[in-house]
Amino acid sequence: MPIVSTKERSPSDSGCRDLTGCRDIYVSSCRTAEYLNVVWNAVPVPPRCRAVAAPAYVDPVALDACDDCGGPQPRVRLGTAVLCDRCADRRIAAKTGFPELPDPPPAIERTTLDGRRITLRFRLWRAATGIEMELEEDGLEPREGFHLAVLGAHDADPDVLAAYLRHRADEELGRRYLTSNPHRAGWILAEGHDELSGRLVWNDEGNEIGTPYDVVVDGRKMTWEQLGQALEGYEGWRFRLVIEDSIDDLRPESDVVSMDQDHREDP
Repeated sequence: MPIVSTKERSPSDSGCRDLTGCRDIYVSSCRTAEYLNVVWNAVPVPPRCRAVAAPAYVDPVALDACDDCGGPQPRVRLGTAVLCDRCADRRIAAKTGFPELPDPPPAIERTTLDGRRITLRFRLWRAATGIEMELEEDGLEPREGFHLAVLGAHDADPDVLAAYLRHRADEELGRRYLTSNPHRAGWILAEGHDELSGRLVWNDEGNEIGTPYDVVVDGRKMTWEQLGQALEGYEGWRFRLVIEDSIDDLRPESDVVSMDQDHREDP
């Protein structure tokens, strides 16, 4: 079975222009959906993706049940099949020889600095480039609210990945970038902060390419306009914008295992 290195690939190779929807298709950096579809033929189903190289994944897909077990809300596309994480992992294990992954760790509860009690649920699945574990805020759409992810090698210990995410969750929930504006509705930078960190997410109101994304800051979804209002007290100041991957990569290497039937060696 051939091993294809992805270390030399970059976002510019992919033709991908949607860094939010694409995150549900790519694995690390901005891996092209087209590349993963050809080499891996197993990518997460994008709930909202509008501008990627592979036409089959441009439009959202309404899916209710896993093709194998009938379970609700499948999130993985494996070839033409739409599957839950468990059934997808069984198929991947059968084709690659990797052991099946264990069940995700139990959910954890945390309290935010503004007093909200939230539940964070783990998700564990095998991507083309390793084992990915996510920690998602329960009760919200995927990628909304607090969300953390880590990518380990194919032989990574899920317990180690889970411990890392618990630590990262405590870090994220232990700081607050925005606070309520005392003079009117909206937000301002929290006292003592001169930086702000968050995530780009799909704007549900936007149907055309070029519509600004929404952002998630402190686990709270807001528009670019609301974010701009939170920064209005800094007119004339300089700023620096840094775009980072949405996943923490802990792999020692970056290899992709081919599952394309046309490229598999005969036994």
